[in-house]
Amino acid sequence: MAAFPSIKPNYSVIETYSFNTHIINYGNKVEQRIKMNSAAQTIFRLRWEALSNADKATIQAFFVARGGAFESFAWTNPVDNVAYTVRFKEDAMNAEYFSYQLWNLQEIEFIEVSG
Repeated sequence: MAAFPSIKPNYSVIETYSFNTHIINYGNKVEQRIKMNSAAQTIFRLRWEALSNADKATIQAFFVARGGAFESFAWTNPVDNVAYTVRFKEDAMNAEYFSYQLWNLQEIEFIEVSG
């Protein structure tokens, strides 16, 4: 399994915990709820600001090699140094060129998956 490059986000890491609840509405305020996951799924939202051309190209090449959200990979969270198996949440990645040879990558999301 591939490992995400060791380019740590220099701005923020936001963790979101998500469950998948299927709700069936029968009308007249009657509903049934079915828990689809037994555990919360963690979503990590990362931001990099003022990346060099080389670091941006490294992350972009890694994204392309994974086929966007297709393939999972290993990532070590810089906050707690725990390794997670994740994939990109989206099939698109935006890079903003904002100054001479500097890039921002905002709101890249990783979603935890089963190993």
